[in-house]
Amino acid sequence: MLEALTFAFFLELGYLPSNSLTVYNPPARVDYEHTFYADLGYELSYADLFYIGGGFKVYSWPISLGSYFPFFIDCRFNCGIRFSIFDIGYRHQCSHPVIPYFSLDQANSIHLDASYDELFIRISGQIN
Repeated sequence: MLEALTFAFFLELGYLPSNSLTVYNPPARVDYEHTFYADLGYELSYADLFYIGGGFKVYSWPISLGSYFPFFIDCRFNCGIRFSIFDIGYRHQCSHPVIPYFSLDQANSIHLDASYDELFIRISGQIN
C-alpha cells in the first residue's frame, strides 16, 4: 500500500525586480465571507525543456442556489526552462476586480487591483 504513496517537495527562491510589485489603492483590510473560486490553468511544454503556462482564478459570492457573483480575478503567466530537478523561470501575476453588475464606484471600493513579476529558481523532487 505504501508503494503507491508519493511525497513531492520543492524549494523556490525568487526575486521581484524593482517596481514589480504594485498595489493600487491598497485597503486596510479586505475580508469577505463565504467566497468560492474556480481555477483554470494550462501549461505547454516543448521537448521536456521549455514551458509556458498560466491561468485564471475567479472568486465569487453565492447569491442564490446555483448562482454566483464574480467579483475578483487572479491572472497568472509563467515561462521557463525545466531540466532534471531544476526550474528556472519568470512569473507575472496580477489581480483585478470583476465588474459584472457593479457601478464603477462600487467596483473601485473593493481595491483588489495589484500586480507583480518574479524571477525564480525552483528545486523539486519526489520520494516514492
